[in-house]
Amino acid sequence: MTITDFAGLPRDSESPNSYLIELTSNAGIISHFKEMTVLGGGTDSRSGLLRSLPVIAKGNNPKKVIIMVTDGEDSRGPKKLATALHKEYHICKRIKEGLLNHNKIHKTVGVDIFFISLAKNGIDGDNVKFWREFCVGDDNAFVVSDYLSLVNILAKISKKEKINFIDKSGF
Repeated sequence: MTITDFAGLPRDSESPNSYLIELTSNAGIISHFKEMTVLGGGTDSRSGLLRSLPVIAKGNNPKKVIIMVTDGEDSRGPKKLATALHKEYHICKRIKEGLLNHNKIHKTVGVDIFFISLAKNGIDGDNVKFWREFCVGDDNAFVVSDYLSLVNILAKISKKEKINFIDKSGF
């Protein structure tokens, strides 16, 4: 069986488990994404965080928001690199600074990063503590154990940040 990425292109085992999806209101792209099957459990939050930056940087909203959602801790290899990026290089601080200084035409006035753990049992584990300490702070880290809790947290973030996730006018 051939593993393919979001665009339908073949992937090898070295491909990241995160997908760069441009901001869209195209129902076909969103439907395709919802139907994807991801094989394996290779969690790599660093890849997801870094791959979001080109899309975020292109946006013209003065407030930039990154929401990290994961169902587990990073796999061994990615975890080692992610730990170094957070602890030694303060990657989240650098991301925020970079986005604030990136686009002079559409000036960014604020950047927030949120972390949501989809814990099966609702326990606040080491992964959430790590993200609280080294990236998002106490107010931007959440643990949810069911769909309704996830929707409520996303609504809370949306209200706080005054953002719209998807332009639904085309649906």
